Amino acid sequence: MKNSETKEFIAYEYLNINVKSEKEPLYTDCYEAFGWNLVTNTALVEEGDYYINNIHANNTRQVNLKFKRDRKIPNKGELQNLQRKMELSLKELDKLESEPTTKGIMKSLTIGLLGTIFLAISVFAITAKNLEVINYVICTISGIIGLIGWALGFISYNKTKTKIEQQNTTLIEEQYNTIYDCCEKANKLTK
Repeated sequence: MKNSETKEFIAYEYLNINVKSEKEPLYTDCYEAFGWNLVTNTALVEEGDYYINNIHANNTRQVNLKFKRDRKIPNKGELQNLQRKMELSLKELDKLESEPTTKGIMKSLTIGLLGTIFLAISVFAITAKNLEVINYVICTISGIIGLIGWALGFISYNKTKTKIEQQNTTLIEEQYNTIYDCCEKANKLTK
């Protein structure tokens, strides 16, 4: 005898994203406000230039989040527009948070490279075939400038990073506000 109760079929849509492990709670909360249900979260372990799935990973930098939701969710068009806006804000947030380090490194490397050029000039001046007093002067001055360039490169990293972090604080807060506003509106639409 067959069971007269039949389970109703629900068509789902699926979403699969990779996020930084420290951002996992934010992304999970945001997508759940849009009606997505977290199915799995798998740690991705860095192996060379790619990530592999590993449930028992200790040195995770990224997490793979898999979501699903009913395809017939009410207000789907509005939810998709809000979700796009939220995703753009999340990308902008990631960019703003990584910008101080990136710009600090670039400035530091540029100044350090200029210091290296002056050190190379110093070496070429001292190894010239016809050594004259001017060669020793050029060697000494360019060597000092090169070493100062290396020191300034090291110092400029922290100053640049701190300056850009201070500039980005309000922009980051605005992005969080946009994200939370989108999530709040989406949460109301899904109920």
